[in-house]
Amino acid sequence: MTNSNEKESTEEEKTLRATMTPKQFRIIFQVTKEFSSILETELQEKGIPSTCPTEILEFARSIRKSIDTAQVRISFAPPQKNARRMLWIAESTNHQQPIESREFPLQTAQHWLPLIESVVTHLGEKELSFRTGYNSNEVDTASSALASLFAR
Repeated sequence: MTNSNEKESTEEEKTLRATMTPKQFRIIFQVTKEFSSILETELQEKGIPSTCPTEILEFARSIRKSIDTAQVRISFAPPQKNARRMLWIAESTNHQQPIESREFPLQTAQHWLPLIESVVTHLGEKELSFRTGYNSNEVDTASSALASLFAR
């Protein structure tokens, strides 16, 4: 007979976790807003469904509205409830903030980082800085939490 605590700990062990600060998320959001600059043919070449950029942008907009008043816990859920990925967006010093939980499909979320990389490559350093206010090194640093969750 399986103890329910053992079952919970097994589920916990299958969850990859990463943390991002609100500032890092703001950088990611600025780049995410530029997903429209990616050509449809590039999405097809990378096997990214054409709806992913819009879905991710809408999700990012909903998070942006919350990060100033709450910690945000995002669960990227696969179709089967195993191997979840969890992203916390919070300032480590503020444990008094309320927590908002969100869930987003893993099959869509796994394209977030490749889309960010495409924007950085497509725009180039000068245009990236002009459109987002950040350079590629800042984007790489900010997206490291996504990289750890969605490593290829």
